[in-house]
Amino acid sequence: MKPALFRRSYWKLVSFIVLSVVLMVPLVFQSIWISVVSSRTIDRLYENSVSRQIESLETVLNLYMNQLEDFSRSMSADDELSRLLKDQNRTNGEMVVAINVLSEKYHLRIPLNVHILAAEGKVYSNFPLNNREENRLMETVKNFPWMESNLQIDHMVFYQDFALDYHEPPTEGKQLYVSKNIVSDGRYLGLLVLQMNHSLIERLLLRAKATKETTVFLMNDKGRLLVASDLNETQLSQASINSQALIRDKKATNGAQRVRWKGENYEFFYQVLPELSWTFVELTPSHVLYSDTNIIKRITVITLFYSLLIATVFFFLLTRKITVPLQRFSMLVRHMQTGHLTRRIKYKGLYEVEVLATGINAMLDRIQTQIETIREEENNRRKLEVDRLQAQISPHFVQNSLISLRWLAEEQNDRPLVEALISLTQILEYSFRQPDIILGPLQDELNYIRHYVQFQEAIICKPIQLILQIEEACRHIPIPKMTLQPLVENAIFHGFKGWDKRESVLTITAERSERGLRLVISDNGRGMTADETDALRREIAQTVGKRIGLANVVQRLKLNMGLEFRFNLVSEADVGTAFEFDIPIQVGEEADL
Repeated sequence: MKPALFRRSYWKLVSFIVLSVVLMVPLVFQSIWISVVSSRTIDRLYENSVSRQIESLETVLNLYMNQLEDFSRSMSADDELSRLLKDQNRTNGEMVVAINVLSEKYHLRIPLNVHILAAEGKVYSNFPLNNREENRLMETVKNFPWMESNLQIDHMVFYQDFALDYHEPPTEGKQLYVSKNIVSDGRYLGLLVLQMNHSLIERLLLRAKATKETTVFLMNDKGRLLVASDLNETQLSQASINSQALIRDKKATNGAQRVRWKGENYEFFYQVLPELSWTFVELTPSHVLYSDTNIIKRITVITLFYSLLIATVFFFLLTRKITVPLQRFSMLVRHMQTGHLTRRIKYKGLYEVEVLATGINAMLDRIQTQIETIREEENNRRKLEVDRLQAQISPHFVQNSLISLRWLAEEQNDRPLVEALISLTQILEYSFRQPDIILGPLQDELNYIRHYVQFQEAIICKPIQLILQIEEACRHIPIPKMTLQPLVENAIFHGFKGWDKRESVLTITAERSERGLRLVISDNGRGMTADETDALRREIAQTVGKRIGLANVVQRLKLNMGLEFRFNLVSEADVGTAFEFDIPIQVGEEADL
């Protein structure tokens, strides 16, 4: 490799690497932006999801608490229960029966354990309790935070709290206890204590978890842990205290932020439940919540690295295998640009470059062939133009000759011949005028037919009455040129010629219809039998037979007007023949003309 070529290739490789890095930078920023946006989206979706779950949780908890409060108020105010508690001679059996009866009376769908702690210290329940369970229940109630400040004669206050289960063996997790003073006539009779199954609230908390690794718990307004989905109460108690401090700093009823807990980052979300004076807290490991985003980041970085590496290797091989040999061919291309197409590439070596050389040679051969073809076509085009100009001389010659004949006839005072020559001149002028135009106004066709009928009257030596029943709106509707002439010619030569039973009348009717333009060409000539009419219909449909002009008209109308074009042939012997056409009109055709 020559030094100049080597240096050029080297700098191209370096330039490509730099360009690749520059192009990769926007991709890196794009990936970072995508990760940031996705993280924000995840945060928003996470908060929305948690908010919806909390709304559902709050609704159910409020429903539970309202039902428990209604139940406790109704039961504590029951006269029969107050009578039994005032009766010093009551038995345990009577109290159990009364509790069960009242539980059925004030039926509640929530599964409850109903207890009454009488003022004298006795414990009554809707199911049997042993002494240890009674003592543990009494101890649990005494340890409630509100117990010391409880005003026993206040029958309006309603307490709720969470504590461990007093049963043997105890159920894991804290139970919800609802308490209500039983007061009658200003006298404290006891305390109604309702214990709700822990599984109900636990299911609500589990349903509110965003992921399996999420921890959720409820705490009161002082930061005391009430109930949690995680049974590690020591860690959760500290978490609830820290959460209360965060909530106090935020001074908002809900919020979210990232916190450190158990040695790792967590997404902290809280929502105050105002009606219950509780706060719902949810802690989700950050790596779990953003696992998909982190995977996207890693995949993006790896993809960018390998893309840059592959691009560098590819460009290096491209330079060594193709660029340097192509530089040797650049001179040939410059010669091609100046129009020197006689040179050819001679190269032996790399297979790909050999294929390229062969392709360039073949391309040069084709270009030369194409140039020669273009030159030949240009010569032919000029020849055709000369022929076209020559062909225009013939119509002018014919028209000039007819004018000379008309003057000769006028000198001879042969008026019928003069009229015939005038009509023939007009016929030829219309036929030769603008031969490239396919459509023309109906009025031009009618003018042409007048001259044609006048000319045919002179030919067949027979007068023909031409009746035109044309609506004014139809005169400018475009139809294919030379549409009426074959039909009129058919009426004259097959209907009138050699038939003298009555005066020959040819009627052309044009009117607007639902399909567009309805055109009828009728005569009162000899007509046709039913068999002859059917035979003519077949000839027109198959474009065969003697009536080739009629078939041509029908085919041209079909091609120009489309599938909506309709044609009908009606004829009766000794009565006449009628050709009926329904020609569609495109919107705007009349205005265009």
